[in-house]
Amino acid sequence: FLSTLTSLLRQKLDTLGSGYELTHAPMDSDLVPSSKYYQILKEQNANLDYLMPQFYNGLTRPAVDGVLNGNQGRISAVSMFDDLANDLFP
Repeated sequence: FLSTLTSLLRQKLDTLGSGYELTHAPMDSDLVPSSKYYQILKEQNANLDYLMPQFYNGLTRPAVDGVLNGNQGRISAVSMFDDLANDLFP
């Protein structure tokens, strides 16, 4: 459903002209490579203008750990960013 919706929405926005952006705002827990949502975003990356990850109450704790550490959070925010930059949007 989400993959089809993203594709169709991109097509519709493109026919309306400039000034429209298509984004997703997933929680960080959905941005691990093993998640289904991550895989959908990866296959739809050309249809997205940008991604707005939500870094609160999830796997990362950048406010407590900073972006490099993963003490309170299960993973560091920087390792998640690396996956996004190098795998999801290469």
